[in-house]
Order: sequence, then C-alpha cells, then structure tokens
Amino acid sequence: RKTCMTIQDILNSAFKELGVLATGETLPADMSQDARSKLNLMLGSWSARNVSVLATVEESFVLTLGDGDYTIGPSGNFNTTRPLKILVASIEDDNGIFTPLELIGEDQYFSYGDRAIVTGLPSRLWYKPSQPLGRIRLYYFPDEAYTLHLSSHKPFVSIATLNEELDVDPVYLEAVIYNLAMRLAPGYGVTPSVLVAETAREL
Repeated sequence: RKTCMTIQDILNSAFKELGVLATGETLPADMSQDARSKLNLMLGSWSARNVSVLATVEESFVLTLGDGDYTIGPSGNFNTTRPLKILVASIEDDNGIFTPLELIGEDQYFSYGDRAIVTGLPSRLWYKPSQPLGRIRLYYFPDEAYTLHLSSHKPFVSIATLNEELDVDPVYLEAVIYNLAMRLAPGYGVTPSVLVAETAREL
C-alpha cells in the first residue's frame, strides 16, 4: 500500500503537528522554503547513516538502435539517480503501444546464448544495481529506437520543488513528517508535544 503526497503537503503536515498551521491555512512561501531546506538536511543526514526514504519513481528513456546494454545513474547512459530496484518495466513503440518487460535475474540473462546478436522488440530486462552506476541489459537488442519506461525504487535525498510527489509506504511518510516537525520546532519557538516527540523517536 502506497501513499502519495506532495512535498508541500508534507511540510504542511509537519507544521500542523506543531500547532503552527491550522487546517485550511496556507503556509507562507518563506516558511515553506525554510522547511524544504531543513527537510533536505534531514534526508541527507539519514542517507549518510544508511537510512533512506524509498520513493517510487516513474521515468522514460529512449533506447539506441542495436544497443541492449545501458548504464543508469549520474552521468550514465540514462542520466538520473541510480535505482535501488526496478519494479516494473515496459517498452513503447512508435505507435504508442506498450509491451511489458519480464524482469529476470543474472543467471537467466546469461543463459541466453544469442543474447549479443539477436535483435527485435525487447521482452526481458536484467538490472544490476552496481555502484556507482547501475546496469540495464535487454533481451533482445532493440531493432528500433523504442522508449523504455521504468518504475523503480530510489532513495529520496534531495527535494528540488514543493510540487514534487513522494510516493512511498505510509510508515516512511510518518517518519518524515514527525521528525521534520522536531527539526522545525526550535526555529519557531515551539515545544513539540510529548506525542509528537515520542512518535518521531519511535518511527
């Protein structure tokens, strides 16, 4: 079960837990930007301690004719945040028709003796989440410049805009909201309630 909230919704919820924002009120822009900065600092410190908020991210990439081997991550063939896990993948052709890809493991991929020569509409994908770049291998090699659509788990470590959506398990959202409230409280002269403090610590 997933819950989807925008970053602005998360910031609003944190301020509501502190009693700073009432239901129906709008958070001023300067408070939103301040809270966003503190949220980024918090997520960054969590990441440094190997605690990541996992978000489900949907992306698409154009494939290269005849190329079935791609790196994914910062400065990779697919220049984006490196996925921890690919959940769903599909191929879109020029007619807008989507074909789901079967996600396979390393052993199955290397069992295909013709993997380096056969071309066509890809039907299978193997993902290796190596560092610093992940590696995507397709079977077959694409015979056209298809579009690859991916839904993957990624760590949310930096928030750029207030309209970004965090599509995560509810327990992650609760941990973010309550712990962000604790970080925001001193700057607004608020003492968090015992319930907020205990919930933040527990989560």
